[in-house]
Amino acid sequence: MTNKSHLFYGAIGVIIAAVFILCISFIDFSFSALAEYNVEFILKLTALACLIAGLFLLLRCYHLMHKEREHIWQETIRRLAQNERENAWQEMARQIAHEIKNPLTPMRLSLQHLLRLKKDGAPGWIERFEEVLHTLLEEINTLAKTASEFSSFAKTTSTDPVIIDLNKIIQERRPLFDNYPNIKLSINTLEYETNIKAHHNRINRVLTNILTNAVQALKNKEDGEIVMNLQTTGKFHCITIEDNGAGVDKAIEPHLFTPNFTTKKSGSGLGLAICRNIVESYGGTITYSHSGMGGACFTICIPKAS
Repeated sequence: MTNKSHLFYGAIGVIIAAVFILCISFIDFSFSALAEYNVEFILKLTALACLIAGLFLLLRCYHLMHKEREHIWQETIRRLAQNERENAWQEMARQIAHEIKNPLTPMRLSLQHLLRLKKDGAPGWIERFEEVLHTLLEEINTLAKTASEFSSFAKTTSTDPVIIDLNKIIQERRPLFDNYPNIKLSINTLEYETNIKAHHNRINRVLTNILTNAVQALKNKEDGEIVMNLQTTGKFHCITIEDNGAGVDKAIEPHLFTPNFTTKKSGSGLGLAICRNIVESYGGTITYSHSGMGGACFTICIPKAS
């Protein structure tokens, strides 16, 4: 029972008690009035009783109207939530169809062109066959990557999180990203354990995604630099990853973590959205800011393991 229901029934109780007291107070006068045929007094008492009964009915109607309005409001919220879910799935289906159709079109055109060359006996069609085959393999890899990203975005892990040390996970990224000749990678961890409760592979995916974005932002820069810092702030362990690239335009900052939003020609727009889903599933946050180095800065904060 809600607080409003308690208030309503409390008011009804007070009214009933008042009616009872009034009846007791006037009962002696009523009998004497009847004996003396005091018609005016009887009419006044009857009017008072009708007034109280009317007030009771009014309160009862208000309560029923309130319950009906609350029911309608809850049903409206339920339908809105259902519509939002349906719209989200429709948008996701549209995006999946779009991402699959994009590479299929050049694949079909390439095969059709190759068949014409072979049918016409054109010289060099075998060399052309190797080129087409290479293109098809690239497009198949793109399709596989797209399917994997959509699956990761929708998937929830079935295993329980475990205690892992962020120091160790960060250091594991060094061999993968410290071999670019034009990029200097600096990693600063802590001397004590920085334990969180999470899934090792999912945290790896977050760090790999952001580091890959940083590397791509620096591919045309001769003196590229990426810095990873691990700090402890209150109840959280926080990782910052920043670079000296061009950063993100102010106009698109609000859309960075929105699914399907991308500034890359071959991107699906799910990378950072997946990162946010992963981090938030552990009660953490991931934010973007402009780095003092001139480029992008991503900050990932995850609660300490209790």
